[in-house]
Amino acid sequence: MEYPIRTSKNLWEIPELTHLNRLDMHSGQIPFPTAEGAMSGEDSPWFACLNGQWKFELFKKPAEVSENMLTTGFDDTAWGDIAVPAEWTLQGLWDQPIYTNVKMPYDNTPPLVPEENPTGVYRRTFEISEEWAERRTVLHFGGVESYFEVYVNDVFVGMSKDNRLPSEFDISSVIKAGENSLAVKVLKWCDANYVEDQDQFWHAGIYRNVFLYSTNSVWLHDIFAETDYDLLTKEGVLDLQIKLGLDIGAHLPAGPIKGWTVAAELRDPSGELVYADSEEIDCRYRMDSYKASLIAIIPECAAWSAELPRLYTLSVSLYDDDATLLEAKSCRIGFKNVVVEGRELLINGKAVMIRGVNRHEFHEITGRALTRENMLQDILILKQFNFNAVRTAHYPNAELWYDLCDEYGLYIMDETNLESHANYATLSRDPRWKNQFIERGTRMILRDRNHACIFSWSLGNESGHGANHDAMGDAMRGLDESRIFHYEGELHAKWNQGLKDWAETQSAHNDLICPMYTSVDEIKQWAITTTDHRPVVYCEYSHAMGNSCGGLKDYWELFENYPGLQGGFIWEWVDHGIQKIDEKGRAYPGYGGDFGETIHDSNFCTDGMVAPDRTIRPSVWEFKKLAQPIGIIAIDLTKGKIRVTNKNYFTTLGLYVGTWTIETEGQIVASGELPDLLTMPEASQVVTLDLPTIERREDQESFLMIRFAMRESTKWCEAGHEIAWEQFAMPANRITPPALKPAEMPVTVSSEGAVTTITCGDLQLITNTETADITAVNFAGQCLLDGFAQLCIWRATTDNDGIRRWTGQDHKPMMQWLSAGLNAPTVKSRTLSIDGNKIIQRTVLVCTDEAKEIVYEQTVEVLSTGELAINNVADYHAELPTLPRVGVVMQTPAGFENLAWYGKGPWENHIDRDAGTPVGLYQGTVDEQYVKYSLPQENGSKSDVRWFTLDNGSVALKFSGEPTFEFSVRHVTDEDLFTSYHTNELEDKQRPETIIHIDHIQRGLGTGSCGPQTFDQYTVPPKRYEFNYRVTPSHT
Repeated sequence: MEYPIRTSKNLWEIPELTHLNRLDMHSGQIPFPTAEGAMSGEDSPWFACLNGQWKFELFKKPAEVSENMLTTGFDDTAWGDIAVPAEWTLQGLWDQPIYTNVKMPYDNTPPLVPEENPTGVYRRTFEISEEWAERRTVLHFGGVESYFEVYVNDVFVGMSKDNRLPSEFDISSVIKAGENSLAVKVLKWCDANYVEDQDQFWHAGIYRNVFLYSTNSVWLHDIFAETDYDLLTKEGVLDLQIKLGLDIGAHLPAGPIKGWTVAAELRDPSGELVYADSEEIDCRYRMDSYKASLIAIIPECAAWSAELPRLYTLSVSLYDDDATLLEAKSCRIGFKNVVVEGRELLINGKAVMIRGVNRHEFHEITGRALTRENMLQDILILKQFNFNAVRTAHYPNAELWYDLCDEYGLYIMDETNLESHANYATLSRDPRWKNQFIERGTRMILRDRNHACIFSWSLGNESGHGANHDAMGDAMRGLDESRIFHYEGELHAKWNQGLKDWAETQSAHNDLICPMYTSVDEIKQWAITTTDHRPVVYCEYSHAMGNSCGGLKDYWELFENYPGLQGGFIWEWVDHGIQKIDEKGRAYPGYGGDFGETIHDSNFCTDGMVAPDRTIRPSVWEFKKLAQPIGIIAIDLTKGKIRVTNKNYFTTLGLYVGTWTIETEGQIVASGELPDLLTMPEASQVVTLDLPTIERREDQESFLMIRFAMRESTKWCEAGHEIAWEQFAMPANRITPPALKPAEMPVTVSSEGAVTTITCGDLQLITNTETADITAVNFAGQCLLDGFAQLCIWRATTDNDGIRRWTGQDHKPMMQWLSAGLNAPTVKSRTLSIDGNKIIQRTVLVCTDEAKEIVYEQTVEVLSTGELAINNVADYHAELPTLPRVGVVMQTPAGFENLAWYGKGPWENHIDRDAGTPVGLYQGTVDEQYVKYSLPQENGSKSDVRWFTLDNGSVALKFSGEPTFEFSVRHVTDEDLFTSYHTNELEDKQRPETIIHIDHIQRGLGTGSCGPQTFDQYTVPPKRYEFNYRVTPSHT
C-alpha cells in the first residue's frame, strides 16, 4: 500500500522523530543515600519537586514565541501564573478543551497539524546546591501534552512527544550552583496526536509532576525484578536484572574504572529479610551497558493477587570498588504466575473472573491532572463494589496509580498510548510511524514492569493491525515474558466486526479473545463451537452511557455458565463531564460542543458508570450484585437449607460474617446469624438455617434475605461493609385469617349538565361528558389528581435509544419513534360514558401515519370501599415500531413529595437491570428519586412494584398493582427531560406538581449507544395490552 507523503520542517510534524536528547526509559525509583532511606517512603535528599506556580503565557501559534522568551534575561513579570501540574485548557484561558471520539479535532492530514496551534510557554527558576552541581542532575516531566521543548539557562536541552509517559533529560552540563532558569515550550498539536485519538477531551499543558533528581556519575539506571510463582512448590522466583548508567566523561579523568558491586535485599510483607545477595560488575567495556543478574528462590512465598495483595520490599544498593555506598533504590514487588492454558486465563493457577472496567484518567475540574486522593477515591469505590480489574484505557497512567493498585489489589491491563481511530487502516501499516509504535509499547513496559498489579500488556486500542504492530509486539515481548499480551485490533480488519475472522486470525500479540460489544448470542455461540485455546475476556462491553448497562445480568449468566468466558471490562468508569458554572452559579457537566468547538462528538464522552464527581449510579449497584464473590442458592427453604459458594480464588469465607432476615411485606419479622464459615476458595458448603415458622395472610408475601459483610476493617473498607446478598421468596408455614375488609360506603352519582360527580365517602371523581375527560379526583376536600391518567407511549429517550445530537441515528429506536410520531400522538377521537359507578373512556390516538391507530380504553370503577379500580386496554397497530413503554401518566397538585413503595429498590431499576435491587419497603422524597445523568433522560423508574404511596402530610394516594407494575415520580415531564441537554437546564423546568408514571411495561435499557440494542426479551412489541391497578386515597 502506498501512503501520501507529507513533509514538514517542523519537528512537531515529523513522525519518525519522537524526541531529541530524551533519556532511555527505566523503572521509576528515586535514588537515596542509603537503603534504609530508600525503603522508608520519605523524600530523598536527591529529589527536588518543581511543582507549583510557574510564569505562563499562551500564544496562538508557535511562530508567535520569540527565542528570547526562552532565555534567562527575558522579563516575564507581565505574564500570568499557572499551576503545575495542570491542563491550561481548564484554567479559564481562551484555549478550551475539545471532545472527539473518532474524528480528529482538525483536518485529518497526517502528520501535519494546524498552523493555528495553541502554544504555551512556561518559565520558572530553581536552585541547585553546591553538592548537586558536582553530580549528575536529571529533569523529569511526568506527562506533557502533546509536544514540548526544554531550555535550561538559555540552552536547548531537548524535546519529546508521547503525552502519557515520562520524559527525562540530563541537564548536568548546563546547570550551575545557585539559581537556574527553566523554560518549556508546549504545543497542543503535533504529529503524535494521530496515534493519540482516544475518545476523550483534547487538552494541553504540563499535567503531571515535574521534578529533579541527582545521581552519582555511575548510577542504578534500571532495575527489573521479574517474578514468578511456582504453583507446586509455593516458591517465589526472582530474576533480578540491574543495569547501571555511567558517565564516561566523568570517570576517565580520574583514571581507570575499577568496577562496582550491587547488593540486593528482599523483605517479606512483614518486614523480615528473606534474601540478600550481591554481585560484582566488571568494568571492562560492554557493547550495551553494565549489568548484574541475580536469581533468588523464595520458599513459602506469599503470592500476590487482587484478593491478597501481598508485597515484598526490594532494595538495591550500588557500591564502588572501595565499598563506598553510592546510592540505593527500593521498590515493592509481588510474586504471581500468569498464563493462558486450555481456554483459561490463569492467575496463580486459578481461572480468575475478570470483573473489570475501563478507566480514563479524569477529574471534572482538573482533567487528567490527578492527585493521590483522586486515584484512591476510584480504587476504594472499585474495591467496595466488587471490581477486581481495570484496563488503563487507553494509555499508561501516572506511576502512582500502579503503586496504589499494587497495594490495594486490582488486576491491571496496562495499555500502550496508541490509538489511530481516525486513520484505522493506515498508520499501523505506514513505515513512517513504526518508531512511534515500538517506542510507546516498549517504554511503557520498561517503566511499569516491576508492578505486581499488571497481569497484561496491551498494544493499544482501535488502530487496525499492520506491520507496525507486529514490530511493536515483538519488541514488547522481548522485554517481559511474565505477562500476557492483548490487542483487540488483531482480531478484526475493522472495528466492531463481531465474530468475523476470529478463528482465522493470528495470535502473535493477542493471548486472549478480547472482543468489543459482541452480543450475548454471538459470544454464546463462540463458547459452544470454538476450538481456539484462548479464553474470551471482553476488552469493552456493556457501554455505560447515561441510563445504561441493560442486559448486564445476561452477560454474567454466560460468564458463569459457559466454558472459556472469563468476564471483561465494562466501558467505562466515569463520565467525562467537565464542570461548568452557569450564569446562576449552578455547576453542571459540560461535554462536546460546550466549549466553543465546532468539531466535536457531543455527549458521547459522558459514558461512565459513575458521575463526573464520582456519585454512584444504579448500574454500579447492579454490577456489585452480579460480581459478588459469594454465591447463595436455596436448596430447601422449608428446612432452612441453602448452599453457599465461595467465588473467591485465594481467600476463605472466614473474611465475612453472614446474617439472615425474614421480611413480610417489607417488615422484618425474624433475624439471625449464619454460622462462621471457613469455606475454601471455589468450594461450596450446605448451611442449615434455624428459620422460624412463618405466619402471614394469604395476600402477603415473605422474603428471606441473606447478607455477607466484612468481618474486619481492611485498607479499602470498614468492618460491616456488605459484600454479597441474596433474596428468596419464602413459603408460608401457616396462613392467618385475612385482614378485615374496609367498611363499605354508598356510592352516589350526581350530574349537572355535562359534569358528573361520583362520590364515595370522602372520595369524589369528577367527569365532563362534553369533553370526555375525567377532570379531577378529590378527597376530603383536597385535589389528589389534576385530571386523570392518560395513555403514555413515549419516554425521554436514553442515550442507548439514540444520541440526540448525532446524525446517522435513523436505525436507533429514538429516530424510529420520532419518525412514527410516538412522542406526540394526537387524539383522533375520545368518548366517555358512565355506567353506574363505572366510567368508560375510549380514546383513539394517531401518530405520523393516521392509518396506524392506537385504541385505548380505560374503565374507572368507584368501589364502595372508597377506592378506584382501573382497567386499561391498549391496542397498538402492529406496524408501529417497538414501543418505549405501555403505561399511563398523571399528576398531583403541588405538595405530594413524600414517597414510599414496596417493590424493587432502593436504586432505579428496569426489567433488564434489576439484579442489584431486592424487593423491599422503601421510602424517600420525589426529588430523591431523580438520577442525575449528564444529559437528562428517562430516570428514576422502579420495577416489580406491588404498591407505592404519595402524600402531602395531610392526605395520601396509594397505587396498587395487580399484581405488579413499574412506576416513576418526578417534578418534570418527559418533554422537559427530552428537550434539556444539560442538568442545569432541567433545574429551570422543575414543577411543583408531581408527575406520576405507572407502566405495565417499559422497554429495557440495553447498551445501544455503542453495542447491542436492548435484547428482544426486554423490548415492547406493538400489540394489545391489558393491565389493572388500584388507587386508594386516605388520611395520613
